Amino acid sequence: MIGSEEIRVGKSVFMQVLVKLHTNLKDKIPHNSGNPFYLTLPIGADISEVISELQIQYNPEYIMIVLNGRLSDLDSLLNDGDRVDIIPAISGGLY
Repeated sequence: MIGSEEIRVGKSVFMQVLVKLHTNLKDKIPHNSGNPFYLTLPIGADISEVISELQIQYNPEYIMIVLNGRLSDLDSLLNDGDRVDIIPAISGGLY
């Protein structure tokens, strides 16, 4: 789905976050998605759920997580429309 919006399925409410994977993590991009791409998660999700959904082996020594332009960690809560950049240390920058 293009754009960010809350999605209601029954009593559950979901949100979308924009995810960009950098350098060698691009092979984790869901099939037929661009980069960046939207990921649908339950309201109240944190960054660890993004990592889990994409099956990324996280090690803070080798992977930086940037939430809305600021360095972040796995327990940071997400909001609808947030942008999450996942950057291997070898990438050298955000863009």
